[in-house]
Amino acid sequence: MKTTYKLLLLIILNLIFSNSYSQSENLILGTWIKTDLKSNSKDVNEFTNFLKYTFKPSGKFYLSTSPKDLGIESDYNIEDKTLQLKFNTQQILKLDKDSLIIQDSNKKGALTTLYFIKEDAYIKNTLTPNDFFLKDKDTIYFENALLSPTFKNKHYKNDHDFIKHHVKHNTKDQEAYSYATFIIDTTNQVSDINILHHISKKYDQDVVEAIKKTNGMWSLPTINGKKVPVLKTWSMLYYKMPNVNGMGSKSNNVTVVTSKAEKFNKRYTLFFIEAVKQYLKTNYKSALNLFQRSENLTSDKLNAKIQIANCYKSLHDNEAYNNIKTIIEKSQLDYVMDK
Repeated sequence: MKTTYKLLLLIILNLIFSNSYSQSENLILGTWIKTDLKSNSKDVNEFTNFLKYTFKPSGKFYLSTSPKDLGIESDYNIEDKTLQLKFNTQQILKLDKDSLIIQDSNKKGALTTLYFIKEDAYIKNTLTPNDFFLKDKDTIYFENALLSPTFKNKHYKNDHDFIKHHVKHNTKDQEAYSYATFIIDTTNQVSDINILHHISKKYDQDVVEAIKKTNGMWSLPTINGKKVPVLKTWSMLYYKMPNVNGMGSKSNNVTVVTSKAEKFNKRYTLFFIEAVKQYLKTNYKSALNLFQRSENLTSDKLNAKIQIANCYKSLHDNEAYNNIKTIIEKSQLDYVMDK
């Protein structure tokens, strides 16, 4: 009788520990973002910035210091409250569906405690009103490091290369800049394609068709476990090739010539892109100011003028809108304005 009782007790204890182990394995799955760090060591600079842990059902673990990258791969295993990694062993102080607390120690005995929350919760906690806009009754999120759709195509490493491959452009030795936005909805389809910085009618059409080809090639980020629509952008800057005669620096008897943007430099594009965001958020006066600042930074003012005209139209300043419309209709970008 005693033997049977002991055997039954062992079976029950084994089930309890097995169930606890299984729960830990399941709870830890997914991506965790560091929110805090406490240490009695000064040698933890590598952990002070962004840190991401990802646990896969396959037993693979990934450590990354970049929001966009999956990171360095390792195997992992959980035994009791110990997280065993290829490079070290860490103690799990707390693990539930919302939080993960891990303690790490080095050879000198210094202790570092890392506090994590699930990626979804982290994104939700860090979002600000500047990270999204309303379209009809839908909330559309601007793409950023944490809310970034994943492009899936076995022949191209990213969407930029895919779209670029399907767009043909003869620069005619002139600097040119293209900027487009489009929405990826929760069915991974693209919509609302807008060319906001134009090169030519044919080029714009090619960009639109190339973006349409990405339908179904996206995997959206989630908030609270639900997919969210994201506004994606695409841009391409073509440089004017310099005359290499008598130019450049010598390196191993090779002339090195560096091209740089003159009409559409970094300040111009930064103002332009932020202006687009403000316009989408219906902050038309702010957008107008930023587009005007872009216009003042370039000798090629047509694209900025088009967006300035759109701001005036949204602000119901018909006189200012029509004045700019007349200028655009006499230019090579006349196809852009409403007829």
